[in-house]
Amino acid sequence: MRPGHHPRLLPPLILAAILLLTLSRPALASTYVSWDRFEADKLAAAWLIKRFVDPDAVFRFLPAGSPLPEGVPFDVPQAELRRTVRQTTFAAILARHALKDPVLARLATFISDLEINLWGEKQYRESVEIQDFVLSQIDVADHAVLIDNTLAFFDILYDRLGAAPSGTGERRRNPAGKD
Repeated sequence: MRPGHHPRLLPPLILAAILLLTLSRPALASTYVSWDRFEADKLAAAWLIKRFVDPDAVFRFLPAGSPLPEGVPFDVPQAELRRTVRQTTFAAILARHALKDPVLARLATFISDLEINLWGEKQYRESVEIQDFVLSQIDVADHAVLIDNTLAFFDILYDRLGAAPSGTGERRRNPAGKD
């Protein structure tokens, strides 16, 4: 053995260097892929992913029905994170990532009111507010702008709901005046 050479010391040094390089390298963002049919559930899901699951997420939207490339599919039939008869994509993401934030749970109620209660009268004012936002975005052709607008809208709504008493999520009055 050469003087000053410690063969047993080398592997821990190499492991430490690898660990240091790995930790100092930024993580690669996941690409989330879906079809370009934008409705409340898909936009709310994109916001939820970006704000609570993967802050570095990148979104790619393709024409409806086209094969999806590499990435994490969401809000399409073959995705794990998708809408079902009883659950929105938003709620599926909450469950998959065990997100227990009470404001997110309230948002899930509004998204469900829009997507699961598709043809019924909307029960919450916030549901109508979300629906109006989505309709205002129909003509936005640039998907990056659409995502930026979505992030801004849901950030404001989340902050407002977080500042409101926990029981709010005001029910709309029945048009006949009966609640």
